[in-house]
Amino acid sequence: EEGEPKIRIKQMYIYEDLGKANAEREVKNMRKLCGVTEKDVSTDKKCKSPFIANYYGCVVDFEAVYLFQEHMSLGLQNDKFRKIYRFSKPLHRIGIMLDVIDRFIELHELGFVHSNIKPENILTDTYENFEFKITGFKYANRKGEIFMGGTLGYVAPERCVKNYKKDLLSFTE
Repeated sequence: EEGEPKIRIKQMYIYEDLGKANAEREVKNMRKLCGVTEKDVSTDKKCKSPFIANYYGCVVDFEAVYLFQEHMSLGLQNDKFRKIYRFSKPLHRIGIMLDVIDRFIELHELGFVHSNIKPENILTDTYENFEFKITGFKYANRKGEIFMGGTLGYVAPERCVKNYKKDLLSFTE
């Protein structure tokens, strides 16, 4: 459509056990959050969750998992987005941040903790009406389950202590 792809393919290598476990967890999380099963693989089937990038299915071979997901071109790390944000009126900036926070509240209402909140995992498609969606569920897990990791520099401070993996996930992170 208009020369721009609407589906992205995320390749996750599974050479080692950890890579395979992370890929399996991300696919499992996407299926759960979107309300789809292995049999529901279609680009016509919309994700039931309005706050995450649509999930359309996956393909697995001996070296990687290929996750098919809605393509959204703008992350919060995008330079043009940051300039628009910086020069917006204060109430508009507050509205944008509250909208982003709402996405994670909606995720928490389903019992999930993202564990890898960073600008690249908060996406939108337009500069005009920011309709944010969340992506990157490789490290997500249910509340009360074990912490699976995250990107250094974005991990909650309480996870940067010696025995961080012993504490179970909570929404305060």
